[in-house]
Amino acid sequence: MTTVKLLNVPFESNYKDTVYFVSKQEQESYMNSRVVKTYTDLTYQRKEKRIRVPAHIDTLYNCNYVAYTNTPYTNKTFYAFITDMEYMQDDCTLITIETDVLQTWMFKEDGSEGYTIKQCFVER
Repeated sequence: MTTVKLLNVPFESNYKDTVYFVSKQEQESYMNSRVVKTYTDLTYQRKEKRIRVPAHIDTLYNCNYVAYTNTPYTNKTFYAFITDMEYMQDDCTLITIETDVLQTWMFKEDGSEGYTIKQCFVER
């Protein structure tokens, strides 16, 4: 049973406007506040693939992001950008996704840091 949440977030796949969270709880809280639609009991979701959701495409145009968890196998939530949506039929839309590596790997399942951003040079 996979849970898929469709969101509307202010950041894009170019990573220019991403958000850095202090904790996994803060990240989850923010993402949950941006949920437009939630689907439960979907089949296993593969990374970098497509998701079929039981909704008409016209009801999903304000969604640009996905959070999904393949619960039987892991409690890890994967975050992804919606790169394309395709009408299949009135109650089915095919969504193409691309994993958001910053948000997905920012924290481990136990809530600890997933990576550390070291000191770097920022060109303005």
